[in-house]
Amino acid sequence: MPPAKDANFSTLSIFPTDEYGRAEEFRENAIRLIVFDMHLAIEDLLKFFLHARIAENSVLDDDADINYVKQLNSRQAVDLAARLGVIDSELHAALVELNAVRNRAGHTWALDEPEMAPGGAKQGQFPLRWKRKRLTPTVVKDEFIPQYGRIYEGLFSAYLETLPDVPENDG
Repeated sequence: MPPAKDANFSTLSIFPTDEYGRAEEFRENAIRLIVFDMHLAIEDLLKFFLHARIAENSVLDDDADINYVKQLNSRQAVDLAARLGVIDSELHAALVELNAVRNRAGHTWALDEPEMAPGGAKQGQFPLRWKRKRLTPTVVKDEFIPQYGRIYEGLFSAYLETLPDVPENDG
């Protein structure tokens, strides 16, 4: 069936008539993307440093070490980095928590609805939670991003220190 003559798709029955009808889904997905981006950025840097530590004493070639680190899932990489002294116990705990939030965001579609149990909805247990509270836009802005932003900044600054000096081009 062709759309209405005026092609105003918001009036079709499959679309909400309220222009903000999907605001909740948009908010959930925006938070989900923030969690994913922060997790991936930190994980990539962590694996860089993990590879560097492993390569110090490895008898295998560099490609084998790189492939080994790449195949680690996030939790394995975080745990191995702690065991090898790449990260301390405080950073380990923060990254385990970030990984748990990422897993809930990645494996649950409706992030703003209570989790279900055999007896019904779990009171106060939402998939999008962090530090025992819901990960709301305010919590993301005021707490989550500052904490993991500092972690990312620290790792990225340390990464930059590993790069060779490149002479500036005076033009």
